[in-house]
Amino acid sequence: LVQPFFGAEQRTRSESECPRDAVLNLELTDAFWRLSLPLGSNKDHPFSNPWSPGAPKLEEISMPPLLVTIGGRDILRDRAHEYSDLLKQKGKSVEVVVAEEEEHAFYILRPKSQSFQRLSQQISRFISAVHTDNHT
Repeated sequence: LVQPFFGAEQRTRSESECPRDAVLNLELTDAFWRLSLPLGSNKDHPFSNPWSPGAPKLEEISMPPLLVTIGGRDILRDRAHEYSDLLKQKGKSVEVVVAEEEEHAFYILRPKSQSFQRLSQQISRFISAVHTDNHT
């Protein structure tokens, strides 16, 4: 998952402290959820909140190993870390990579940056390792 996009009615610290001039801010995330969720739903809907009562039980879902990438300055970083931790608690194989100085979508906004190059290498290494593990 490259910078997963989760939400909930209760704000996380990274959401509450996000600067208004961030590439992705509260105003935008709230608008995206209003446009994405079924009418009458809120951000605790299972589509946006994997911790909600109606969300699928992760322990019952078969998943391949998962790489979760997180921007260290991304408004959604707390949720991405929490989701990674939740997956690990449910027995899933999860690797987390953090681009400490980056916001959401840095790989789109600056595709020639060193951070993007590192991310590309980490994704490639992860895929190769999973592929090798599955074919030995």
